[in-house]
Amino acid sequence: MSAGDFQTKYASVMESMLKSAVAETTKLFETMVDELKAEISRIKKENEDLKSRCSRVESARSRPTDGAGSEPPPGPNDGSEKRDTATQCGEE
Repeated sequence: MSAGDFQTKYASVMESMLKSAVAETTKLFETMVDELKAEISRIKKENEDLKSRCSRVESARSRPTDGAGSEPPPGPNDGSEKRDTATQCGEE
């Protein structure tokens, strides 16, 4: 086998391996992107549900429940209350 034949065969094998590696990497990347899109969609839905629940709770707090007086519900109502708005993600 001559040096030229070896180089040609070696280049062919390396090109084949590179194409295979690129194909596998692309497949893995696409799978990860799909999983991340699904996670983002799930988190957005969860956030919308939480916003809806917060709105219902806040509107219930702002209405007098027994009509006996005009005393506000317990807790700060001047907008100074602190809320944790962070979302934690984890594998299920």
